[in-house]
Amino acid sequence: MSYRRIDTQDGVTVMNKDLYDNLQDGVEEAINHNTGWINVVNTFNLDNTGNTDISDKLQDIINKSNDFDTLYFPKGKYLMNKGIKISKPLTLLGDTKIVSNIPRLGYGSTEFITKNTPNITLIEVSTCKFSIEGICFFSNSSHVITNEEESSPINPHFHYELSHLYENVNAIVCNNNEGLSRFSNIFISNFSGIGFKVPYYSILDNIVVFGCKVGIDLGVDSILTNSKTWGCEVGLKLQVGGTVSNTRIESNSKWGIVCTGTGQYKLNNITVDQCGYAGLYAETSLSDLIFTGKLSRCCQYYFGFTEEDFNSFPNRIESGFSYIYVEDYASNLNITLLNTNEDIWTDGGVTKSKHYLINSPKGINSSIVKCLPALDFITNTKGRFTFIHSIGTYVFI
Repeated sequence: MSYRRIDTQDGVTVMNKDLYDNLQDGVEEAINHNTGWINVVNTFNLDNTGNTDISDKLQDIINKSNDFDTLYFPKGKYLMNKGIKISKPLTLLGDTKIVSNIPRLGYGSTEFITKNTPNITLIEVSTCKFSIEGICFFSNSSHVITNEEESSPINPHFHYELSHLYENVNAIVCNNNEGLSRFSNIFISNFSGIGFKVPYYSILDNIVVFGCKVGIDLGVDSILTNSKTWGCEVGLKLQVGGTVSNTRIESNSKWGIVCTGTGQYKLNNITVDQCGYAGLYAETSLSDLIFTGKLSRCCQYYFGFTEEDFNSFPNRIESGFSYIYVEDYASNLNITLLNTNEDIWTDGGVTKSKHYLINSPKGINSSIVKCLPALDFITNTKGRFTFIHSIGTYVFI
């Protein structure tokens, strides 16, 4: 079986569209002629106008690609109303340029889009050594509601809330436990489920996530740098061994950072700002945590509450009145906070109540907490640890 080729200026092999449509094995033949680099628009005439659902055609291309191929998606809109499953090591490469955390929408950007479809994961991966670079992911399954009215004991509410229009819509979910993967220059917006579930042992740089139920779920021993999540319910979930640096987690309706395992977390130059509950929350015990950065304007659901108000509030969320909350036992924490206690609703607001700095019901041992001047949080916990403040050092025994 034969077909006609057209060699473009960039050297990409292009199949005649009419012949492609009539060839049962056209995808496989075209892939074999592209030696590892495949321009999906030039080679397969994949629609990048956003007018046609490309899910089935893209799945066929992926199924017939060779291991370690690079699928290049030129700038444009790729509509996908069915999820794509990937079970081989590949690279998905786009054109997106992110400037000041915002992609150039409509110019120089590759956009994967899903519309009006519940229960979908755009990219579901079950392989290691997988890579995505320079692609934006957009959904209309959720949007962020901002409540400018300050919360109070009479009317407690979140400052930011995520409204779900279509349930369980996820952008990227990697289910493999041995990722060894690389991700860079990715923008994810408005998914009612997970923005990015990252495989183990992966490296991520310049990841921006907005308006998702969970912004980034970082796998075991993975590294995240130069990134941002905001407008999510949970900004960042960490598993044991997670390393995060130069990252902002802002305006999340519930928790900023959630630690899901016992310990060995390294968080450096982190900003966590404007969260409904705790800025840093551990679901179980927590140990071997190094944290350097800012925790500001957290516990906004209980903004304006005194300690007495909170303790008498029915159905209260215990992790909602502490900037750092550990459900079980905490040990070997080394925390340096670089902000003062400006507990305000929005920029330029008036300081209201003070919340607990750190709370661990079963105690904190062998830990050091350092604070800048005027950071006079209430401290509600027990155990053996050192609290270093501008006016002195306190040893809790």
